[in-house]
Amino acid sequence: MSECDPTEDEDGVTVCAAHAWFMAGIAPGGLCIEGRLIEAEAAIARVRELHGRHDPNCPYGEDCAGAGLCLACREEYPCATIRALNGDSDE
Repeated sequence: MSECDPTEDEDGVTVCAAHAWFMAGIAPGGLCIEGRLIEAEAAIARVRELHGRHDPNCPYGEDCAGAGLCLACREEYPCATIRALNGDSDE
């Protein structure tokens, strides 16, 4: 078995330490990789909720100024944020 490369990345983490964290399923910052994934998915869900479509059951119907628009940025729904989360972005 070869020795670990002691080179450091821009954050001062050695390649050896990063490899050990990966093998143990732990990400820098202390959370396991699964925990970080759960946090990321929760953050994406919050963004989706924030950038949701205006209530299609609004009592004002088509006369509502927000009909068919994103709740947060007021763009036509789906807005650029939702398209990016869906992988449909042109950018």
